[in-house]
Amino acid sequence: MKWDKNILFIANGGKEWIGGLYYIKNIIYTLFKTNKITDKTKVYIVVKEENVEVFESLNKYENVEIIIYKNSLLNKVLNKIGRKLTNKPLDTELLFLVKKLKIDYLYPVVTFPYLFLEDKCVYWIPDFQHLHLPEMFSEVELNRINKTFEYIAKNHKKLILSSQDALRDYEALYPDFTKGVEVIGFESFIEDDLRGVDKEFTQETVKKYDLPKDFIFLPNQFWKHKNHITAFKAINYLATEKQKNICLVCTGNTEDYRNKEHFSYLLKFIKENKLQANIKILGFISRKEQLALMKASKTVLQPSLCEGWGTVVEDAKALDKNIIMSDISVHFEQKNKKCMIFEKENFKELGDIINN
Repeated sequence: MKWDKNILFIANGGKEWIGGLYYIKNIIYTLFKTNKITDKTKVYIVVKEENVEVFESLNKYENVEIIIYKNSLLNKVLNKIGRKLTNKPLDTELLFLVKKLKIDYLYPVVTFPYLFLEDKCVYWIPDFQHLHLPEMFSEVELNRINKTFEYIAKNHKKLILSSQDALRDYEALYPDFTKGVEVIGFESFIEDDLRGVDKEFTQETVKKYDLPKDFIFLPNQFWKHKNHITAFKAINYLATEKQKNICLVCTGNTEDYRNKEHFSYLLKFIKENKLQANIKILGFISRKEQLALMKASKTVLQPSLCEGWGTVVEDAKALDKNIIMSDISVHFEQKNKKCMIFEKENFKELGDIINN
């Protein structure tokens, strides 16, 4: 069959950034749902073998094909040489696929374009966290991000932003380069992930982690900007000033590559305030178990200081959960009638909302 367009989606991510994988899955689903991708478009997803399972449900679309990304040693070496000589990645494996499959668009590109594929690249900027939270970045990182974003702004043919909030930031920084910029958010596609997440499995998961019947659920990686500390302070405030022992359950990767001591700082706060019974940290768990705990929770908490378009919020909306979330601009775009907003670092306000 001859296709009108061929799009190659690059599924970057893994345990260190699971959101990257679910972003690709959800954006493809949303593009199909909104008819931005039709049945006349061929969709290829290139993904590492260990992450294929995330995308298997998209095989229900006849025009979707999953390709294993091998990334050989030679490819890694050539990629490194390309970056060193031109500042552009030279990915020979992607280059071969683009030529072989006659790819029209390559997405998402988040840095300098792939060498020899400049005309195929569709760029993505999820947010401008470095603009709002510069203290969370090193000077080297800030320079790298600013240089990359400036290049993307001045050279893109097509650029995708995840929210109107990101668009406002972009227009403030690069007012002369708004042509070809489009905002596309996403909805969470969790139907396949929910298979087997029935009442029995949910109860078994709650029992496995020794959780109480009532708990608040915070499923975020332990990066500093995710703002766990405000949530922890809220739980401490409830315990010490309101005599309410609320259980907060946290899941997610415990490493923050930018702030190596951050998780230790959070553990110290729990220990010093004797909150071990109130705050349960489960670490990285399976997607199936994560959704089971989200279903079982009294409410979902998203206290983040910055988001592009939060997957946690979309997952919770898909499950029709009550959500408590910080007052960052993008959350006002995402909120529905079951969402409650608190001032992002006001732990007493958050505590009172949880208590109520």
